[in-house]
Amino acid sequence: MAESRNSAAATTVLLFGASNLTLGWSAVIRQLQQQLPGRLNVHCLLGMGRSWIRPSRYGVRVLPGILQSEFWDGEFLDKASCGIHAKVLLTDIGNDIIYGFTAEQITAAVLQTIQRIRGHREQSDFVLTRPPMNSLRTLSSFRFAVARRLLFPGSMLTMQHVLDCAHELDERILALGRQEQIAVVEPRAEWYGWDPIHVRRGHREAAFAEMMAGWSAAEQRNDCRADAVLCPQLPTAALQIRFGRELRVPQPVYRHASLQISAW
Repeated sequence: MAESRNSAAATTVLLFGASNLTLGWSAVIRQLQQQLPGRLNVHCLLGMGRSWIRPSRYGVRVLPGILQSEFWDGEFLDKASCGIHAKVLLTDIGNDIIYGFTAEQITAAVLQTIQRIRGHREQSDFVLTRPPMNSLRTLSSFRFAVARRLLFPGSMLTMQHVLDCAHELDERILALGRQEQIAVVEPRAEWYGWDPIHVRRGHREAAFAEMMAGWSAAEQRNDCRADAVLCPQLPTAALQIRFGRELRVPQPVYRHASLQISAW
């Protein structure tokens, strides 16, 4: 298995998201190796509470917004080293509702991300996930209050405002998928529990497998043995601020003959 993966051309994978990519990292990286043939060059922009539009804080850590990330100035732009296309997953799109942005602003940020990628990788293969409306529709005021306090302490947004924004965002994401002719995945209700926005641990493998199935190369699924799948730890972003100090981490953070990972 290792020899066949090493001999294949590298596939560039771009992962954009926030807490679900972070919490589900192990499932994400396993599914990537099972869904895509050959060597993988993974660039990820993730992190708890990650925003597409502005810097975001989680505990003592601050990460730049996805659109402000240094990723856009890096190796990804070098087609000679990364190939002519990429497999792209865009998920966790609703986070910016909590930060006060409108559905229109959030959709515009996602579109800008798509356009930037296509400017350098015209043939890229996209999968875009919708907000978890099936989960949000069952949300009670008590569960909303608990989730808001635990996940977004300090937020004063009302449940009705969040639901209205999520519904509008969902419609705009569907329209964006049609406009840009990219695959759109609807999160299943059973993926979620009391927490309305984070996929449950036991459903992460199935959830990310379904998302990645939207890529055209998913039909070339690898028959990876469990002992052949690499399990790198959650990567550390190239730039973050902790306790007011800027910290930089050289990239890529993980190198193997069949898998390379960079975080931004």
